[in-house]
Amino acid sequence: MRRLVLLILLVLAAPSVAARDRAEKDYQAARRAYYQLKDDAQRRKFRHQWLNVAHRFEAVAKKYPNSGRAPDALYTAARLLAELSRISMLDEDLRAAISDYETILERTPKNSLADDAALALGRIYLERTGETEKSRRVVERALTALPRGDQRAELVALRALLPASPQPPATGKRVPARHAAAKEDAQARSGTAQKSSAANLPSDSSKSSPSTRTGKSAPASPSSPSAAETASTGALLD
Repeated sequence: MRRLVLLILLVLAAPSVAARDRAEKDYQAARRAYYQLKDDAQRRKFRHQWLNVAHRFEAVAKKYPNSGRAPDALYTAARLLAELSRISMLDEDLRAAISDYETILERTPKNSLADDAALALGRIYLERTGETEKSRRVVERALTALPRGDQRAELVALRALLPASPQPPATGKRVPARHAAAKEDAQARSGTAQKSSAANLPSDSSKSSPSTRTGKSAPASPSSPSAAETASTGALLD
């Protein structure tokens, strides 16, 4: 009976082991392609060569999403694409890098590479796209998910560079200044007309009531400008 249970467990585990082996094989093939690109200055002159290697890593993550190599593959692809975007100056390359970093944080927020991805993504949002609130959310989530991550100090330093969060708008309805001024002017004209009518009445019955003006203009709410400091980041695989 014990042998039968052991045999069943081995049969059930075999597909998982095989998939892990295939994922590792494909990852190592993509890794070799990366180093070939890194060592060939001529190939690095062509955008499609960068994309080919990045897509090989992305294919590993797509084909084996539950593999331990999926975050590694996506992280390497994202770094490649981010570096390529500085050379190509194409927004689509930068957006592809952002997408890969975001996928890591969504699928594996507690993976050891998640805080590295958050740091790289937070810097992109701050320094390259100017989306400071997105940068803040990425940093805060990473610090919460991995309070003892190896990039904690860098994430805290990045958070310190972010501008203050904008204040929420005040509740309550405000009357636009121009509407209040128009109302005040109309009431003033009405009061003048009433005084003119009273002046034409006989003196023994001429009694006029003072008119009341009730216009109030509200000041416009201030806006808080945002600023982002520019810094360069490294993007080569160890």
